[in-house]
Amino acid sequence: MSTKAEVRSRIRAMEGFSTEVIAQKSRSICNAILAEGSWLNACCVALFAAHSGEPFVEELLALAPDKRFCFPRVRDLDVDFFHVSDPAALLVSRWGLREPSFEPARLVPLEEVDIILVPGIAFTRAGQRLGRGGGYYDRLLAAPALRALKIGVCFQSQFVEVLPCEAHDVSMDVVIAEVTGLGAWG
Repeated sequence: MSTKAEVRSRIRAMEGFSTEVIAQKSRSICNAILAEGSWLNACCVALFAAHSGEPFVEELLALAPDKRFCFPRVRDLDVDFFHVSDPAALLVSRWGLREPSFEPARLVPLEEVDIILVPGIAFTRAGQRLGRGGGYYDRLLAAPALRALKIGVCFQSQFVEVLPCEAHDVSMDVVIAEVTGLGAWG
């Protein structure tokens, strides 16, 4: 079995979709998310601002104006979520990520999040996830207050057969990619 570093290198080497292809694949992913059974009853959805090689899910704000959306902001080793109604308000952090500004009045408690969309480098169809290596999402997803449906979001090219897993790795409930729409149930 490959190490996590080997899988990250292999998947990153496959990245390089054009902006147009990423937009097309991202639209397909957003449509599949909207079709996910739990979407209808969700009030608060945690998105992410796409980093290099990740699906662009911010389009969901315009497609579902009835939902409350929040975005992650890294704080030390943890992640907090802040309500955002316009992704143009996201600021580039010292890590090069687009994050909401720190406004305590916009802080969203984890127990209010109904669905959390989770990026990753690679996923298995059974819901295992390989992140970028900092453990931020694994710590967040293991938080007792988080009761949200965990949806991994990726491109089909990011699916792998197996991933090396450690005790702290948290699996997704659902993985959604373009083309087939729904991935696997965890």
